[in-house]
Amino acid sequence: MQLKLGDRFSYRHVNLETNQEIRKYTLVVSEITDTQVIYNNGSLITDLIGNPVNPSDGTRYTDAQHHIAEYSLGKRWTARHRLTRGNGSTYDSEIEYRVVAKENITLPAVTFEAFRVEGVGWSQGEKFGVNVYNLFWISPEVRRYLAHETRQRFANGKMLKHERYELTGYAQR
Repeated sequence: MQLKLGDRFSYRHVNLETNQEIRKYTLVVSEITDTQVIYNNGSLITDLIGNPVNPSDGTRYTDAQHHIAEYSLGKRWTARHRLTRGNGSTYDSEIEYRVVAKENITLPAVTFEAFRVEGVGWSQGEKFGVNVYNLFWISPEVRRYLAHETRQRFANGKMLKHERYELTGYAQR
């Protein structure tokens, strides 16, 4: 299913360490080009299948491949990319993804049958590196991920980030 102008996706962003909500937000498809989907007039830009190109925090991704065009049980791929933060610092990342299950996921008021995808890898910057674990659920009936969790730890085990984004509502044209 392809995204269409006016598609809306509302999310809740939670810190899983504290169980505190960080924010709620809604993404609205405002433009689609031959290679990109632009949300909220440029506050987020992805490629056509949902990989980040330019999120709202000023980070730029080069050739990220966290999401793929078609999912099936057992499917594997490697995401290698560079991200550049707004302050100019760069990080090279490599994450091995695998579709590990097809299962039901219940989100606020809705249950979906979805593929559960796990990704394990690393991200290395000029000053430090982290181990990365990504987990997301995606369904063919919704044109963006249903939920996404990320956990990033320093080599000494100290947690850098442990967050979840989950779909709270959507409207597709």
